[in-house]
Amino acid sequence: MYAARFLKLTFMKTKLLLCTLFILTALRIQAQDMVRIVRWISPVTGDFESMPEGRHTDAQLQSWGYKTKTYQYSAYKTRPSDPNAIAVYRWTMPNCAASIMFGEHEIPDAKLREWGYKDKEFQFYAYRNKPATGDFVAVNRWINVKPEGDKCRDFTLTVAETEHPDQRLIGYGYSNKMTQFWVPRPGLDMMNRDKPIKDLFVESQLLNPNFELGNLTGWTNTGNGFRVERGDLPMPVSAWGPRTMPLGGDYWQGLTPDFKWNNGRQGEFYASSAGAGTNRAELISSEFRPNKKYITFLMGVNWSGVNWRAADELPKLRVELLVADNGKAIERIVKSQESRGGLIDPKTGRPVTSSLLDRKPVPQTTVDGKSYSIVETVSFTTTNTPSPQQFSRQYLNKYEGICRIRVVDEAANGSILVDDVQVEDTPGAAVSTRSNMPLWGFVDLHTHPMSHLGFGKKLMHGAPDIGSLIPAGTRGCNGSDFRARTIQDALGNCNATHGGWGTDNGCGNYLRAVAISKALDGDFVYNTSHNPFEGGNLHGDHQHAGIEANLKYWPHQTSVSHQQMWWEWIKRAYDGGLRTMVALTVNNELLTEVIDGDVPKDDKTTSDLQIDEIISFVGRHSDFMAIARSSADLRRIVGANKLAVILGVEVDNLGNFHKPGVVCNEATVRAEIQRLYSKGVRYVFPIHLVDNKFGGTAVYEDLFNLANKYATGSLFTVASSTDPTITHRLGSGLDGAGNLSVKAAIDGASGIPFPPAFDAFKCPVPMLGCWDKFKLITGLLTPDAQYARYASTPGGHANSKGLTPIGAFAIAEMMKLGMLIDIDHMSQKSMEMTLDLVKNIPGGYPFNIGHNGLRGTSGNERAVNLATTQRVAALGGMFGVGTADTEAARFIDAAQKVSVAMANRGIAIGTDVNGMEPLPKTSPGLNSTSFYARFTKCKTVWNGGSREWDYTQEGVAHYGLMPDFLQDISLKPGGKPIITNLFSGAEYFARMWEKCEQQKSQVR
Repeated sequence: MYAARFLKLTFMKTKLLLCTLFILTALRIQAQDMVRIVRWISPVTGDFESMPEGRHTDAQLQSWGYKTKTYQYSAYKTRPSDPNAIAVYRWTMPNCAASIMFGEHEIPDAKLREWGYKDKEFQFYAYRNKPATGDFVAVNRWINVKPEGDKCRDFTLTVAETEHPDQRLIGYGYSNKMTQFWVPRPGLDMMNRDKPIKDLFVESQLLNPNFELGNLTGWTNTGNGFRVERGDLPMPVSAWGPRTMPLGGDYWQGLTPDFKWNNGRQGEFYASSAGAGTNRAELISSEFRPNKKYITFLMGVNWSGVNWRAADELPKLRVELLVADNGKAIERIVKSQESRGGLIDPKTGRPVTSSLLDRKPVPQTTVDGKSYSIVETVSFTTTNTPSPQQFSRQYLNKYEGICRIRVVDEAANGSILVDDVQVEDTPGAAVSTRSNMPLWGFVDLHTHPMSHLGFGKKLMHGAPDIGSLIPAGTRGCNGSDFRARTIQDALGNCNATHGGWGTDNGCGNYLRAVAISKALDGDFVYNTSHNPFEGGNLHGDHQHAGIEANLKYWPHQTSVSHQQMWWEWIKRAYDGGLRTMVALTVNNELLTEVIDGDVPKDDKTTSDLQIDEIISFVGRHSDFMAIARSSADLRRIVGANKLAVILGVEVDNLGNFHKPGVVCNEATVRAEIQRLYSKGVRYVFPIHLVDNKFGGTAVYEDLFNLANKYATGSLFTVASSTDPTITHRLGSGLDGAGNLSVKAAIDGASGIPFPPAFDAFKCPVPMLGCWDKFKLITGLLTPDAQYARYASTPGGHANSKGLTPIGAFAIAEMMKLGMLIDIDHMSQKSMEMTLDLVKNIPGGYPFNIGHNGLRGTSGNERAVNLATTQRVAALGGMFGVGTADTEAARFIDAAQKVSVAMANRGIAIGTDVNGMEPLPKTSPGLNSTSFYARFTKCKTVWNGGSREWDYTQEGVAHYGLMPDFLQDISLKPGGKPIITNLFSGAEYFARMWEKCEQQKSQVR
């Protein structure tokens, strides 16, 4: 039922081209009650257009460019006296001026007109449901895809169930079958067809052209000698990764990845005739109609043994282009040399010859009973044969008409390899096997470089470089935003941002200071007491000095509210092997309100600002990093030994669709996703910390329950989890008085003197507790009476909300653009429904889990269960193992479990750095001297000072110490295989992205 609803939404709003094909009735019907329906080839779309005969004369239609008239069926002129009868109307589509047929029972007229359809015109009558008596045939709607850029890109084929077997239509690329209505079965006298249906619906591209479905779908394997293979050339360890590293250490040495050297193929799979032995084998593509100049492909051969004779065997390993010829061989113009009259050239003493043009028929063959001409053949010679198992780029010239590719193995002592068959405008560049070696480097799927611009610009203090935006009121009460001019501007004292109000800090804020120091960043070791005589203050915040104190206090492993991504620290992570980094925007509107943040507070505006600033930031450091907007970009950037940065969005409400007055429908959702894509965003969280228009979030913290109420007007609706590993219950995060820790901390500060709150009637003794803002925030943080209902829901609590219809539409739109989708933070129900969306896509579509771990025997909905992880692995997605406040041994344990679930592939880290999660701790008992014997300590130097960090004593105080954490992991039992998996991450990320780009055309 859900799939049907999703298909209907897709069909309705994407304005598909309906090409109606019906089968005729065998019933004896009075001729005067029937109208002949005929099919023409439309000059607008090049596809079928059905219409009642007589609506226009044949001469008129032909003068307009219509051709190939074909009788289809007879339908009713007048409505049958049956309530089951329905009228069928023709409408003109909004985008491509083609016509489309709807039964009156399908979509209301008002809705069609709202979407831009027009020119409604009656066609004939049919039946909504199958009549109880008589011989009737179901007419089904199938979806296919036209080439990129076609205004009628997505279209439907409406075909009677007896016309073609389902499997054949699936083979042609159709999917999502749905019954439309019923027509009488055709009689034998009405079955004439002047052209096979499939000939008119042949696509310009092949099905499964690069075998990345992992099988031979779309190809005919005659002789069963061909198979899809994943293996490559054996790759020496020395061929992968650097020989030296700037930081030293040995965690990156001697790694043995599970993939091998890319021998020139594209993607992960290719086709090989290795199973043919000495028998003839053929691999024949589905039909396609080339629309560009060349058909390019990768081709290789493999041979071994003393019986190999290249001159004899190579011509027997070939690729052929077949063109349908209707039984008459295609003729080729050739040159022939002929002597003329026995004349002798006096200069050369040779007979005089002249070039004559001649027409000779090419060889023919038969496939599936249909005649084809073999117009071109490609095989290697002894002078251009690549090394065994290596590929080189070859091409065939385009021919008009319906084509097939045939790969032939007639050799007794060799096999042929083929991959990546494409229709292109250029012959294609030669393949360099060195440039196609697997990428090296670890991936962080979850970072927030510009989070100091989220949360009202008042939660995270510190900017990542000189040139970054410094928010107003964060540096000595600066009156407006400005660009950092020095490291002192960027990493200076945080009192204005995090401190309380005072005559020396007029922009300070007691509410913010308390909320941050006593709750949101309550584990910071440099938090201060409430006693001014013990170095504290009345509200008790934390040490504020930054660069002024040589970074003695922050950044720190225990603090989540101070900048940890200064550009030199990112550079050190890069020097330590980081090669792919997802840079995400972040925000939460309730936290913004709680800390009394500045505008902008909404998700959309805040995200836009962070996106723009990340792009500028990366541009200022182009010597070692660059933005990747495609998988090709990523391979180019990482291949050039730089850090690829992928722009992403992680906010609660994409497009502010939760706001009053913001329209949320298919048109606005599509426009917002396209807008983000145009800005460079490629990585998206459809759902974050609260329920939104797209679906339900994972239930795991009571603070986010109140955030959900703030965003949506209601608390989470939960049900008893059917998964026994979910044991968390809402309400468990409240204290004995039924309050959140952040509220308890703020309540404790209510008696602090606060002169700005003075009001002769409301607050004659000015204290924080009688300030209107204080009352507003404590009200927002007060669990209401509805909380009591959770006690009556037994067992672990899971969000009862899953993916909404508009959420399914949004994810489909993201997939159509080849975007990278992270399903972290989704409710279990939302995750499962999202994964179900791609069940009917051949080969599926990858989804990622960016910063998480496997749920054990107990836990909350936020952690992922084993079955979901295995589904993500099967689709080719990636899993970022969370590092929050962990130690090396615990990380190894978590990563081992994830690796097993992911089949040892597609593993990354997900630090959530600058995202209110602490970075990893050091391992107990490490000796600094031995640890750094062959490993360089991190040292930041600036004009007037320097700071050296010792991981063995401080843990990962900032992002630049992640390589030290990896070194720690490599020293622990079981650590080296985890490091190997992590450093395979850049290659798997590229492959995951390539699959997204490949599969986007399959999404309906």
